[in-house]
Amino acid sequence: MWLMQIAVDQIQPGTAGKVRHMSDIVGGKVTLLWLKSFDADALDGRGSITMTDLPEDAMRFDSLAAVFECWKTQSTVVPLRDDGRPNRPLTAYSIQPVEWRPCSGHASG
Repeated sequence: MWLMQIAVDQIQPGTAGKVRHMSDIVGGKVTLLWLKSFDADALDGRGSITMTDLPEDAMRFDSLAAVFECWKTQSTVVPLRDDGRPNRPLTAYSIQPVEWRPCSGHASG
């Protein structure tokens, strides 16, 4: 099972803030959150995402390829940007796929 981790450098109510590349994570300036939900067609094709700080609440993917397929989802409402390139709202964010293996409970001993 895979999750999508997203790097954000400002957290404000109702917004994900400005995003940097994972390589810019120095000195705790960037917060890593998990993708909880995503709709590429929301907000007139600009896309809407919900993030969480709890991996247990994150959207789950069956494979690494599925993480990248989601990240590259193109809006069907506004399929192209003004510059003619594909409108893929989630690609505005730097992401990192993370393999998730939830704990199965307490070890006995």
